[in-house]
Amino acid sequence: MLIRDFYNKMSMLFPDINGKIDAHILEYGERMDTIVIEEIIMPEVISLLNADVETEKLQEIFCYFEDVSACSDKYLHDVFKVTVLEMLGNDIQIFEKAKKYMGPKTKILQKEVDISIGRKVSDPNKEEHSYPEVKCHSLSMPDGNIILGLFIASIFLSFAAIMVYKAMESARYISGIASGIVFVMALLFFIFIGLYLIMSTIEGKLMLQKIASEGELLEGVVLRYEIDPRYVRNPPRLCVIVIETSEGKRIIKYSLTPSVASGWQPPFMLNEVVDVLKYKNYYYVLKREY
Repeated sequence: MLIRDFYNKMSMLFPDINGKIDAHILEYGERMDTIVIEEIIMPEVISLLNADVETEKLQEIFCYFEDVSACSDKYLHDVFKVTVLEMLGNDIQIFEKAKKYMGPKTKILQKEVDISIGRKVSDPNKEEHSYPEVKCHSLSMPDGNIILGLFIASIFLSFAAIMVYKAMESARYISGIASGIVFVMALLFFIFIGLYLIMSTIEGKLMLQKIASEGELLEGVVLRYEIDPRYVRNPPRLCVIVIETSEGKRIIKYSLTPSVASGWQPPFMLNEVVDVLKYKNYYYVLKREY
């Protein structure tokens, strides 16, 4: 079964999508299959599931999805997984309705998708659908170059304001009082930026010390990572890293990546042991230094 067979079937089930697909091709210059399925076809399927009234049509749709799960070529198989099955699982209520119509092969493929993007499936023989319990947060101070750049920018803007008012004063565009006001405002702006950077740096360091001293140190293992397929077609790309902590929770960490073609390597390797700092309801992943 090929991608064209999939479109032919969907066109029969949803005749209104033909005009939308033509408009899509006119806009992009080609048919981008993941976008067409996610933005044109799947909203129709999800709308039917949400209403859950046209049971015969839904049965026909999922009977065909079962055929796709069992008999499609590699390209359609991969596109079907990252579009149809992933979108069906994005909303737990929609997914619960979809399960009623899924065939056995579709359910197996759905579980593979769940695992691949970090949705926990605790028992492969039990029908359930769950999500990563928590997302982790960054634990770092602003880069020193950024702080230095902001500080230099504040100096530059202050001097630029002073030069502007001096030029206007010499050209008699403003009075001495007005020029004094401009000077004071520029000086205050410079002082404000400087104080803000100093206070934010101090506050950030104190917060890091508090988290480090009061947080609970756990051990974590990297279960898997992948480039999120939803971001492959348009940079920035997103790396999804699923980590299981020693307390049994799964956390998911996101990392923006450059182009895969540039030889990018993920920040964590498969099965790598990491430190996870738990502070209140937040989790911070720390790479171990050996």
